[in-house]
Amino acid sequence: MFILTEIKDLVTIQPRHSSLPLDVSISNELNKKYANKVLHNIGLCIRVHDILSAGEAFIYHSDGLSYIKVQFRMIVFRPIIGEVFCGKVKTCSSSGIKVTLHFFDEINVIPELLREDAVYSAENQAWEWDMDGVKLDLMAEDIIKVRVIAETFSESHPVPAKPKTQDQEIIHEAPKVPPYTLTCSIAEDGLGSVSWWE
Repeated sequence: MFILTEIKDLVTIQPRHSSLPLDVSISNELNKKYANKVLHNIGLCIRVHDILSAGEAFIYHSDGLSYIKVQFRMIVFRPIIGEVFCGKVKTCSSSGIKVTLHFFDEINVIPELLREDAVYSAENQAWEWDMDGVKLDLMAEDIIKVRVIAETFSESHPVPAKPKTQDQEIIHEAPKVPPYTLTCSIAEDGLGSVSWWE
């Protein structure tokens, strides 16, 4: 679920942080830049694991900042295809189930990857499955075990803000595409609500 990824970057250290040990200053700056960000085709960055190397600091007289080339390892969330893990059901709808790990919410189980013959109940806001005459349901807050089927990285580009006047109509923007999503399945024994298999 978590991997270590090597990254090279140029770190900028503010003069006010020069009293801290160099490795602490570097780690702080890298965590500010990368933590909780998705790197395309790499995954969701969690935090710096360690610094492998740091070059000499260059200080430019124009700004007084220290510039240091560093190579470091980042802890990254990126489950492998086929991996099984537990999460919590965030929402249920006719379009499937959204699962959360608290730090990552873009985990989707589409209807085709639910148990065979599972039916959505709008009244209960739950997916229901009949197993040999026993009705099992899956709803928000349930602990769920899923298998990763696919991952999707999407490039997002900043959209310039348009000035609005009082005469303009409110334009509803298209929903933002998350930069990283997982598609998961519960269509096999042992997967789905943990309570089903207790």
